[in-house]
Amino acid sequence: MSPGQARWVLADGWGMVDRPEDGEHGGRVYLAPVRTGEIHVVTGAAAVVARSSLFSTDLPELRDRTADALQVTPEELDDEVLVEVLDDLQRLGAVVGRPV
Repeated sequence: MSPGQARWVLADGWGMVDRPEDGEHGGRVYLAPVRTGEIHVVTGAAAVVARSSLFSTDLPELRDRTADALQVTPEELDDEVLVEVLDDLQRLGAVVGRPV
């Protein structure tokens, strides 16, 4: 499901700890399925995209939120990269698209 058709949410059975102040620019997001407890760490700009995706309903909004958090202009972000990060999170099982 593309960002324009869904609201991205944390998948059922997954937990998230958000540490925007940790590590490199963008911080860290820790994701884990509660059942197995296997922790996945998303860092830097990808952490910003992951964080922003949970509050965005379409690609322009995701781009704006991500750009604001990274202190760059929206034009400096590549939409394909944003979608790639979302796709990776979905393949991992951490986020799902729910129709808006």
